[in-house]
Amino acid sequence: MAISYLIEDGILHTTFLGDVTPDDVRSYRAAVRIDPAARAGLLALVDCRGASTLFSTADLKMLAAEAVAAYAHAGIRQRCAVLVASDVAFGLARMYEVLLKDTPIDLEFFRDVEQAMSWLRSGA
Repeated sequence: MAISYLIEDGILHTTFLGDVTPDDVRSYRAAVRIDPAARAGLLALVDCRGASTLFSTADLKMLAAEAVAAYAHAGIRQRCAVLVASDVAFGLARMYEVLLKDTPIDLEFFRDVEQAMSWLRSGA
C-alpha cells in the first residue's frame, strides 16, 4: 500500500509514499476504522511529502465528501496536521481544506514537522 500508518502516543502518524490513488486513501481509511488502537478524536499527522502524485480537483471533492460522511456519521471531531513539500501540493491541500469547511475535521498544513506537532498538541 502507498499509505502506511502507526498509532503512537495518541497520534495517528500516516505516510503517503510514491503513487497514491483515491482507492489507496479509501483502503487506508478502512484499515484505520477497524484498528483497535484507533479511537474517536485521535490526533492525526499526515506526511504527504513523499507522495509523487497529486490528486485532481474531482478526486479531492470525492475524498472530501467521503470524509465528511464518515465523520458526520460517527459524530466525532478530527484534528489533522498535514505535511506537504511543494507549493502545488500546498495549494491542493488548501483546496481540500475549503471543501471540509464547516465540518468536524480541523485541518492545518505545514512544511515543518515540529510546527505540525506543536499545533496538534496545542489544541488551538
